[in-house]
Amino acid sequence: METPIYVAGIAAFAALLGASITGVVTHFNLRFGQSFQLRSEKAKFDREQAVKLKAESIKRLEDTHKLVSKIVREFSMDNLVIQWSAKPDPEAYDRQYLQAYSHMDELRAIAAIHEPVLSKDIEALRSQMSHFWGNFKNVLHLESEGKKVDHNTSCFNKACAAKREASEIGQRLKDTIVQLAEQRTGTMVS
Repeated sequence: METPIYVAGIAAFAALLGASITGVVTHFNLRFGQSFQLRSEKAKFDREQAVKLKAESIKRLEDTHKLVSKIVREFSMDNLVIQWSAKPDPEAYDRQYLQAYSHMDELRAIAAIHEPVLSKDIEALRSQMSHFWGNFKNVLHLESEGKKVDHNTSCFNKACAAKREASEIGQRLKDTIVQLAEQRTGTMVS
């Protein structure tokens, strides 16, 4: 018995249809698999970036805290007593101030670019640094002329007032930095 030609045609058509359906299904499976893999890779990359950015942010806050501490220490009562006792020459005192001011420049850059919430207090601290420097320079000048300088001397009192204000601003800055670190880590920093 001979199979009619139409049966062979139907068989060939069924084979082609099956191959086509298999091809389409395979194509969609590959696209779905690739799409899923791309989404997974992107999610992994995003998680890694978030961890990296968080670590960089915490490190920057740590560095900022250290810079504030250096500056406040430079304009502390202990340092005032040390400076007054050492009676530095004006050029050495100016160099020391410029070194402290370079730390202030770093702080201002961090605030301007990364931590604008700190800007107001950093500018207030910068102002007190300048007040302290100018008034203490006058103290040194008066002493170099042999004039008596004590707690009744205006420039000495103004230097002490600037020192106290700088200390308060510095503590406020450090408290804010700790709060920022706590927000970013989701934990209490002690």
